[in-house]
Amino acid sequence: MPPSAAEDKRQAAREIIDILHEISVLLNTNLDRNQLSLCVSMIENGVNPEALALAMVYYYTSSAVSPAAQIYVGKDKFENEDLIKHGLDEDICAHVYYRLQDGQTWDAIPEEVLKDCAQLTKANSIDGNKKDNVTVIYTPWSNLKKDGGMVTGQVGFKDQRKVKKIHIPERENPIVNRLNKTKVERFLDLRAEKEEALKQARSKDLAQQRERQKAEAKVAKERKEKAWQRDHAYDDLHSEDAIAASSNQNRGEDFEDDFM
Repeated sequence: MPPSAAEDKRQAAREIIDILHEISVLLNTNLDRNQLSLCVSMIENGVNPEALALAMVYYYTSSAVSPAAQIYVGKDKFENEDLIKHGLDEDICAHVYYRLQDGQTWDAIPEEVLKDCAQLTKANSIDGNKKDNVTVIYTPWSNLKKDGGMVTGQVGFKDQRKVKKIHIPERENPIVNRLNKTKVERFLDLRAEKEEALKQARSKDLAQQRERQKAEAKVAKERKEKAWQRDHAYDDLHSEDAIAASSNQNRGEDFEDDFM
């Protein structure tokens, strides 16, 4: 290919990447030009575009509690960006994520689970893994704050009062090894997963609401029936038959004699 033609092709490719990057910024995808260029190259080489939309997430099972707890983390800071964007209210973030079980609150997580999460956070940190006496912070997903001025993987907090800390004196290999043995890689469409989870939550809330309405209607009916019974308790005493039976007008002449 002549030099001019090759240069024209490179220039056209740069223009395409520039356009894609402008679109990426508008959609807040957090993809830079190099990442976009890699995506385009992979698609040109036959990779399914839908596969590029899936995030790789590592799942771990903590058997320190019963029932076992689920801990997960993105493959890298870019996958973690997707976790930040598509989290749920029951998610607790400490770089790694823990999903609260039914009935749990974020400020009453079992200490064993917190310790597993903190050890996994330390083990997955390039700097933290080399140090002792590490402090790991955690907070509800809903308390995470992300704005356009933050780099990939960086977050802030909306309310510092909802941030807790756990101190890790040193790496505990038995814990890290136990968790690593349960590690499973999954490619997920986090947006679709969140939509499905919210749909199920709405269905559950609707079912509970219907049950409450049914119970309230039953109680209202019972109260109405009791009120009617109370208001009409003496109706039979004032019926014509009851009055006639208690009247002396139609009794025989010997009624008083029988009485005496």
